[in-house]
Amino acid sequence: MPDIRTHLGLVPAVVPLVIGFVVGLFPTAGLWREIGWIDLRDLVFEARQALPFAAPALGWLMVWVTDAHRPESVLVGPAPGRSRGDIVAGQILVSASLVTGGFLAGISPLWWYLALMQHSTVSDWISFAAVTVGLASLVPVAACGALLASRRLGLLFAPLAALAVVMAPTFLLGPLLAPLGEHRAAATYYMFDQSWPGRGEMLVPVTEAVRGVFFLLVALAATRLAVGLAEHRASGFRPRWRDVAPLGLPVLLGVAAMAVGLPMTAVDPGDTVACRQQSGLTVCLYAVDEPARDRVVAALEPLARLFPDQSFEFTQEQDRAEGRVLTLSRIGSDVTGRLEVEVRGAVADIVDEDLNACNAAEYESVIVTRAVVRQIFLRAADLAKNDDVRSIWLAADEAQESVSSDVDPGLDRLTDRGFAAWFEANRETIATCALRPGELP
Repeated sequence: MPDIRTHLGLVPAVVPLVIGFVVGLFPTAGLWREIGWIDLRDLVFEARQALPFAAPALGWLMVWVTDAHRPESVLVGPAPGRSRGDIVAGQILVSASLVTGGFLAGISPLWWYLALMQHSTVSDWISFAAVTVGLASLVPVAACGALLASRRLGLLFAPLAALAVVMAPTFLLGPLLAPLGEHRAAATYYMFDQSWPGRGEMLVPVTEAVRGVFFLLVALAATRLAVGLAEHRASGFRPRWRDVAPLGLPVLLGVAAMAVGLPMTAVDPGDTVACRQQSGLTVCLYAVDEPARDRVVAALEPLARLFPDQSFEFTQEQDRAEGRVLTLSRIGSDVTGRLEVEVRGAVADIVDEDLNACNAAEYESVIVTRAVVRQIFLRAADLAKNDDVRSIWLAADEAQESVSSDVDPGLDRLTDRGFAAWFEANRETIATCALRPGELP
């Protein structure tokens, strides 16, 4: 009969492979349902945000690996005459390789689909490579935490060390250096504190390349330190200078990048909005949301029909969202839910309610403004060309409870054109909640 230990010897190789695979699946789990509405930069961003969740698992993995496995383990192979430090170096190298392999296996299907089917840039590829190196670098960092003290304390130190490396640059260095410039420490970020880049932007290739080199130096320095700690645990000798000195390499690169102030994002010339005039509207969408154009136009068209004398331009390009140009967010797979938010925002932009003035106004005047908002939603719903659009407008109405027998009858008597003319003539007093019920038509 085969020796069961032969099969159990594969467990140390399977575990890091599975951890890497799960980490690779993590960013894709919520994105598969968004297929057709996302691109490579979304996947890379989600991969970055998975690193804090990977850190504890890698920490506990390295406590187990560095403590429980003999030299003849599948992670190292026969090791006659090799020092404990060399054995640990082999364990780190093989474990990091397996974690990386599992990660690539988990994320690759969605990665290749987006790379081939959606817009991407060189910086997306470089950024993904940097994230992959960053994940691998957490393995030796966790090994350092595992070897820093006893096994029990290692169960605490190893995940904390990995978490600190992931989160400190973003949430400690970033705010500390903020007075010197936005994202001064960008080249050292493992994860982002917000969704970068936005539409029309891309991550800067040089910054992403420097970030990848920084992660590689972290991995090499942590491996060297882990070797020194392993030999210290085995022989009692203190770690030597050569074990600690490599830690200065990522520090020097990080300081240099901060001094230069490498930018986080730049304009992506290949990701621009396309503007079209349809049904009295100008709608400008990025290519990734282009499949939703007809539904976006249909949902916003009732505004153009209710206010025919106004020109409406909606854009996803944030820099142009000024004056009478109204902002659209990304659409995504839940088109109906997103459009409810968009029509609600469009009405809010049209009314342009002054919250400070309305908070200080009399209750009767606030009721008038809320009734006007409700009129816009109801009239737009009546002007919708189909039931789907009508339901969007009715669902978006946040003022549907603002019903007043003193206010509504006066507004209900107006035709749509009469209401539009009255609204335009009283726009300022409506926005500031200065109109009283007795002043209604």
